[in-house]
Amino acid sequence: MKHSYPPDFLVHQQGRHRPHVGPLGLGAFLLLALVSFLMAFITKPANRLRTPLAQTAPATPKLNVLLVVSDDLGTQLSCYGDKVMKTPNLDQLAVEGTRFSKAYVTQASFSPSRSSMLTGLYPHQNGQIGLAYKGSTYEMKAGVQTLPTLLKAAGYRTGILGKLHVYPESAFRFATKETWFFTNDVQKTADRAKTFFTASTEPFFLMVNYNDPHRRFRKQVAGLPATPLTGADVPTWYFQSSVNGPGQRDSIAGYYNGVKRIDEGVGMLMQALKAAGKDHNTLVIFLGDHGSPFARSKQTNYEAGVRVPFLVRLPGQGRPNFTSNALISTVDIVPTVLDATGVAIPAGLAGRSFKQVLNGPGYVRRDALCTEYTSHIFSKGYYFPRRTVTDGRYKLIVNLLPGRVFGGAASDNDNAPTFAAEPRYNNTLVRTVFNTLKTPPAEELYDLNVDPFEFTNLAGQTSGVNKEKQDELRAKLLKWRQDTQDPLLDPAQLKALTDRHDNPGGTTPVAARASLSAAANTEQPAAASLHLEVSPNPTSGVCTVTGAATNGRVEICVVDVRSGRVIALETVAAEGGFRRVYLLKRYGPGVYVVKARSSQGQVQSRRLVVE
Repeated sequence: MKHSYPPDFLVHQQGRHRPHVGPLGLGAFLLLALVSFLMAFITKPANRLRTPLAQTAPATPKLNVLLVVSDDLGTQLSCYGDKVMKTPNLDQLAVEGTRFSKAYVTQASFSPSRSSMLTGLYPHQNGQIGLAYKGSTYEMKAGVQTLPTLLKAAGYRTGILGKLHVYPESAFRFATKETWFFTNDVQKTADRAKTFFTASTEPFFLMVNYNDPHRRFRKQVAGLPATPLTGADVPTWYFQSSVNGPGQRDSIAGYYNGVKRIDEGVGMLMQALKAAGKDHNTLVIFLGDHGSPFARSKQTNYEAGVRVPFLVRLPGQGRPNFTSNALISTVDIVPTVLDATGVAIPAGLAGRSFKQVLNGPGYVRRDALCTEYTSHIFSKGYYFPRRTVTDGRYKLIVNLLPGRVFGGAASDNDNAPTFAAEPRYNNTLVRTVFNTLKTPPAEELYDLNVDPFEFTNLAGQTSGVNKEKQDELRAKLLKWRQDTQDPLLDPAQLKALTDRHDNPGGTTPVAARASLSAAANTEQPAAASLHLEVSPNPTSGVCTVTGAATNGRVEICVVDVRSGRVIALETVAAEGGFRRVYLLKRYGPGVYVVKARSSQGQVQSRRLVVE
């Protein structure tokens, strides 16, 4: 059957005749056109398929990570409101990134604190509950995952400048390790870092650990700071209720000179990063490992000890010149770095990523944050388990062994507790706060809004807001301890750990039972059954210790006289003689004491000078 078409079926247009398609033929026409188009397309040469839409965009380079940690640095920076000294380079880092005003370490002791930074776990979880040194028996549990190991597995080049001081060191897969490098020389540190930055195009993770402002305080290193402060330039410590005595202001000035050196060093480090062309693609995190090396700060759970400066710069993503008052912990570093670099975050971490704080709104804040302390040096005096919790305003400290005397009150040989005991401080706040430091009650409660230095204990009230807050925080602390499986919740484990420190016995090292007092000792004569010889080389800093005893074992301890720092501590078999070699040069010039104690209690010590 023939169809009748309208007269305009053939329409003339630009010299061509095209069919006019009526409503009934539209579908058939489109189908025919589509088939024709596809046939023509697939017969074209393959190289004609290369259109701009088919080109692959260049991959975005992986984010580098620079973690910078200062030893014994509290919040004494001008960007945190300190008025004693300007820290322009760290202030600039705060302007370019985020400044956290309520950032906390897990424990105010070197090794436990850093173990948390690199594992995302609290010390009681990872096992590093005290200072790592030979013979201390403090070390992480087997199988704990660490940040450098996780990043290395993800294709990152990993490195560390400065001491690690967490055991076992084999748990940290740093491809480049200069752990005994003298980082007080901040220009050399920046130069070493620049070499690392430019060594490869692979994404990197570098941890830079500055020694400053740890004791012993150095007035200048390599000419820095150019104008050192003296005792006349600084006030006494606010968190010590301004206790004072001979040399105290000089020590505080020495601390500030270290802070100034750190500030200049960070400026050099940022310039090295920029010169390497990596500043635009590097996450920078700067913090202190705990508070200053003074009483009521380091080795305590007071704010001066556990609250630290914490600055983060995330180029292209972070919020510049932003201050966050979110409660942040150093257990958050691992998940944050992994989140920012796109590496899978392992299950079971105690920390949580704060990347969202850097990017903008949406971060769910903690309603409480916890810290802890178990021990520092392995000894009866320094073992003083406590746990704390804060909601940002109120803070509860729970001392697990109330009535016990805290032997670490004179942190790093700070003389403040001695001054506080003098008659001139009878019936004063100074005496009260230092007595509390030495023999604290079972619980301490502070309102940080009105009592930021924690002088007035509000615990123990029978009614009212303070009692309600104490009960609330106690419940939150208990839940945290349960969630993180704190072994000291078990009375049997608490007793066992206490017995281990109080009555070490056997061959367990008695870490500095007399070690810290060795700094004040003069040479002691040889005992009949113990022989000790120390052969120092003042120039090379190598110290050879030899000796013998009639039977049993000998405990050897090496102490830096000025800082009281234990350099080495180990127990050796004495029969047949012993020989140990210590490279003291790595700790810097100074006066050292080598002390030996036999299993019969006989003691000898020798003093030596390293130039």
